[in-house]
Amino acid sequence: MKRSGVTLIALVITVIVLLILAGTAIAMGVSGDGLFEKSDKSVKRWNLSEKNEEIQLYDYFAYVEDITLEAWDGTVGTNFASGEGTEEFPYIIENGEQLAYFAKTINEGQNYANEYISITKSINLGMHEFTPAGAYLDNHFFNGNLNGNGNIITGINIDLPETSMIGLIGVLDTNGKISNVKLGNGNINGYQFVGGLVAFNKGTVANCSSSLDVSGKYYSGGVVGENRGSVTNCYNTGNISSSYSSGGIVGYLESGSIKGCINNGNVWTKEGNNAGGITAYIQSGEISGCTNNGKIWTTEGHYTGGISGYIQSGNVSNCNNYGTIIADTSYAGGITGLIAAGTISLCDNNGEIKTNNNQAGGIVGALRGASIADCSNNNTVTANNFAGGIVATISIESSTVYNVYNSGSVISEGNKVAGGIVAAGTKGILERAYNKGETTGSITGGIYGAKTGGTTLNTYYYTLDSNLKGIGSSSTTEKIDVDDVPGQVDKETRLFNSRSDFLNSVNS
Repeated sequence: MKRSGVTLIALVITVIVLLILAGTAIAMGVSGDGLFEKSDKSVKRWNLSEKNEEIQLYDYFAYVEDITLEAWDGTVGTNFASGEGTEEFPYIIENGEQLAYFAKTINEGQNYANEYISITKSINLGMHEFTPAGAYLDNHFFNGNLNGNGNIITGINIDLPETSMIGLIGVLDTNGKISNVKLGNGNINGYQFVGGLVAFNKGTVANCSSSLDVSGKYYSGGVVGENRGSVTNCYNTGNISSSYSSGGIVGYLESGSIKGCINNGNVWTKEGNNAGGITAYIQSGEISGCTNNGKIWTTEGHYTGGISGYIQSGNVSNCNNYGTIIADTSYAGGITGLIAAGTISLCDNNGEIKTNNNQAGGIVGALRGASIADCSNNNTVTANNFAGGIVATISIESSTVYNVYNSGSVISEGNKVAGGIVAAGTKGILERAYNKGETTGSITGGIYGAKTGGTTLNTYYYTLDSNLKGIGSSSTTEKIDVDDVPGQVDKETRLFNSRSDFLNSVNS
């Protein structure tokens, strides 16, 4: 009987222990090998169409994962776990020691051309100082293939404020490729061209993400600092900041492309110009299929945009902004603060746009010789002066705006110039535009606030204010009264319910 009692007690204790362990595993989200397994909800975090709720949820899970992984102690390994560097048998990285060894070999001149490296387990670097893999000035580039297999590298700490080209990987060469790498919590700080994953990309970065806080003096990017290659299907949730030029995905797009990327992090340029949800500055190149959900702002400089702060020459298509865009001085736009050459097409802004000084536009702050087509703004645009539903100012003859739609309110807080489509135009062509947003200011128009030149064809606006004209003020020889200028600015008194409704009507 005594033995039965002991057995019963032991059984009860065993059941209790098992229940505690099961509850802990559920609460901590760990599997048998101690690594985090995502729930259905956390998987949504990597579905690029999801919004902030899943991002916050994932950030919590990422933190839980950090404490379940054994932290790296700072030791540099002497080899990979295994492998031959071939596509079939890649070099294997399983921990911080081996990742540090990989970085060390690149810094000693090994570029891994035509070789393959695979990260097979998530890694916690424990916030120990990590030496970036490769240096531009030393010509130490990575030119191989690195596959993260969806594993997370977290606890990253790189603090080199006087050094340029800083990232987990310093330079990715022309034939190099990095894919499926996820960067968790941590910090990277450098001087110029600072990126969470790659400082200077000339190759291919695909299906990667970062939650790091990235900062620098010039050109900081959540994933890449400077890009001349391709960045595809990448994601940032970290906070990005610099004194001059900050981008959610890429700091400086010198050339190449950024496609299918999403930024959910806050992007801040503290002293100078250029802040963008996807990139700070486009010298040349292409951005397509990208979305910004983060807050983007400059506190002392110009050129703030949901996709790019400034576009010297480039093409942006099929992009969306949902974040709040703020320029403390001038030039803010849902897509870009200023574009000098290139095209913006099939883009929409749904975030609030504001400058505390001049030139805010739902799509572009200043249009300087480029083209806008098939775009819409659906939120409030505010500036002290020159607020436009689509564009604040047009001043170059080769500028064109075609097939655009505004439904957001347009406000001049200084009680100055505001236009439903364009605040002020001196040159260029505006054709097929529709505005149904309210305009507020001393010089306002359903289409233009002020117009001193350029051509306007087939434009419409809806208003309940019988005193509102299509052009608020004009110094051109054409007549201002919209009823007397058929084909220039046509006043349409019925409400279009959507951009497609408007376009269908114009096309019919």
